[in-house]
Amino acid sequence: MILAKNKQLISTDELTSFESDFNIRIPEILKNFLLIYNGGEAYEHPTYLPEHESFSLREMYCLSEIRNSLTYLSYEELLGIGFLVIGTDFFGNAIAIGIKENDDYGRIFFCDHEFGFKQTQVGDSLVDFFNSFEVKPLVRKRVKTIEERESALIARGYGNNITDGLKRAWQAEIDKYSNIEYVEIKL
Repeated sequence: MILAKNKQLISTDELTSFESDFNIRIPEILKNFLLIYNGGEAYEHPTYLPEHESFSLREMYCLSEIRNSLTYLSYEELLGIGFLVIGTDFFGNAIAIGIKENDDYGRIFFCDHEFGFKQTQVGDSLVDFFNSFEVKPLVRKRVKTIEERESALIARGYGNNITDGLKRAWQAEIDKYSNIEYVEIKL
C-alpha cells in the first residue's frame, strides 16, 4: 500500500488521550500505523480485490479525522457496536476496525452506506487489508503548470473556459500535489 505522507505526526500521549476520551482500546497495529504514518491519501486509488465486490480506497484517516468522524451519527453508531471508522472509499463507504473485545477485534470491515453501513469483513488485520489491494507501481509524475494547462485548453478550442476561478483551482491543485511525498506502508 502506498499513501501520501502525512507531515503532521502524532504522539503516544495523543493516542492514549483519544482512547481515554472514547473509552476504547485501539489495536496495536493501528496504533503503530497512526504513530508512523498518521493516515494519508491512497496513491492512484488502489483497488481491493476480494472474492466479492471490489472498491477503491480514497484514504486512511489520520487521528484527527478519526476523532472528527465520530461527529457523524452513523459513525458514532458504528462505534457503539464496536467499530471505529479509519478510512473511506470514493463513494462515502467507511473502512472500520473492530475495537470490541470479541472475535472482530482488530479485523477490518467495509461498511456500505447504502445498506445502513452493513459491515463486511475485508481483512483479518490491517496488514492483511493493505495486502489485499492491487497497487500500481509508484511513478513520480510532474504536475503541469498553469501555463501548460492554458495552452492545452486553447489548443483544443476551449480557451474561453479559462477563468480566474479555474486558474485558482489549478493553483490549489498544483500546491497540493507538487510537494506530496508518497511512502510505502510497512507494518
